[in-house]
Amino acid sequence: MGAKSGQAYEQKIADAQTKISELKQNVAEGKINQEEVEQQRLELLIKNDLISKREADNERERIAEIHVKSNKDGLTSSLINIAANAYQYRNQPISMGGGGGKYTGYAIPIKMASDDNGKYFVRPFDSWMMIIGKSSLDSTWEAMCTVDSLGATSMDHYSGW
Repeated sequence: MGAKSGQAYEQKIADAQTKISELKQNVAEGKINQEEVEQQRLELLIKNDLISKREADNERERIAEIHVKSNKDGLTSSLINIAANAYQYRNQPISMGGGGGKYTGYAIPIKMASDDNGKYFVRPFDSWMMIIGKSSLDSTWEAMCTVDSLGATSMDHYSGW
């Protein structure tokens, strides 16, 4: 009887692995996102008695923490990219559509104004600029970056995380 239950367990694992591979393929094809894959993967493992509900809850918590960190990192990266774009604007002559040595007049390009991580806003001044990002996960989560006249950036503030 032990060998039979061992084979049944191995079959459950094989079936779960096949389903997980199908889920990953759906992500690659853009049919579902990674978050949906993780949720379905956990439900599949619970359904097949491969992990306990408590283990699944712990895994969900771990995934949520990773998702939040990824969002914060992505928001930070976007703020730095906007700062670099603003610095290029500052250094371009006014005749070429730039700021002629000032950040005043800079507007975030439409493609950079929002992404999967959040929405971005600027407050340009002559010699420096403030860029604020609001998280797409929670609009009370904010990050602020400044860029000076030399193009040096500083992540000055995170709130809510």
